[in-house]
Amino acid sequence: MSNSLSLPGSQLPSADSHSSRETEQYLRFYLEPDTNALLPILQLAEVLNVPIAQIVPIAHMPAWVMGVYNWRGEILWMVDLGHLVGLTPCYQQAINTSTYTTIVLQATSKNT
Repeated sequence: MSNSLSLPGSQLPSADSHSSRETEQYLRFYLEPDTNALLPILQLAEVLNVPIAQIVPIAHMPAWVMGVYNWRGEILWMVDLGHLVGLTPCYQQAINTSTYTTIVLQATSKNT
């Protein structure tokens, strides 16, 4: 993921609030310089800068799985979202950096 994140002005109408005029906030980030994506703020736990050297590769995984990272004692699977959806992998982009900006999503469960 690239190092570009934005929050102000990233609001879209909520799908279930047709007439109430409520809005849901989104985090906008860039998968490539000209390709952005949105994630609902309610699903975010934290945004981190992870040193590449601290990502531990895991053998026999798909190419878009970068490895794992220890975050506050929890193991996070590091996924190159752009690569997963068919864009240029992070390691092939012209970004010269020793860290990846990482979005940590919180697990949500719906009891039915």
